[in-house]
Order: sequence, then C-alpha cells, then structure tokens
Amino acid sequence: MNYEIEDILKGENIVRAIKARRIRWYGHLKRMEKNKHARKITEWNPDNNRSRGRPKIRWEDQVRKDLSKLDIQEWSKKIQDRTQWKEIVEQAKTYRQL
Repeated sequence: MNYEIEDILKGENIVRAIKARRIRWYGHLKRMEKNKHARKITEWNPDNNRSRGRPKIRWEDQVRKDLSKLDIQEWSKKIQDRTQWKEIVEQAKTYRQL
C-alpha cells in the first residue's frame, strides 16, 4: 500500500531512493569475490545470438548512466573504498536531476 511505502521512505522521493539503492548494490557487487553467484550472474554473457533490433537496456548500463549524471569520475576505483562509495550513495539520494 502507498501509505506503507511512505512510512518506510519517510518522505523521500521514491525514484531517487530506488536509484540510490541500485548504486549501493552495484558497489556491493563490484567488491564481491568473483566466485560469488550474484557477481557471476551479473557478469554472465550469453553465448547465443542476439535478436534483431535495438539491444535491450541492461541494468548495469542504467547504473553507469546514473553515475555519469552524478558526474562521478573514476567510479571503478571509488567502489573499492566503502566510505567514499557511501558518500556517493548519499549524494544520489539528494541529487535532483537523477
């Protein structure tokens, strides 16, 4: 129900909250060991042929687009530093154009 969601978010913008949590999860995935299932699934590349037409937008592409909107440079290095990545996630929660 909507009132339950509003209680959980405490007045936050739901779109920014979702995008911030997606960025947070992306950092978690990239710090994970390569043998973990979640990371394997995220980095998996199917061997079969793609269908015709425009390629589908991948989850990772959306996260990278959000990071570029935040004007985050060298995010692959910043992911490894948890405190710096947490600051980026907090910035995403308050960034209006996200």
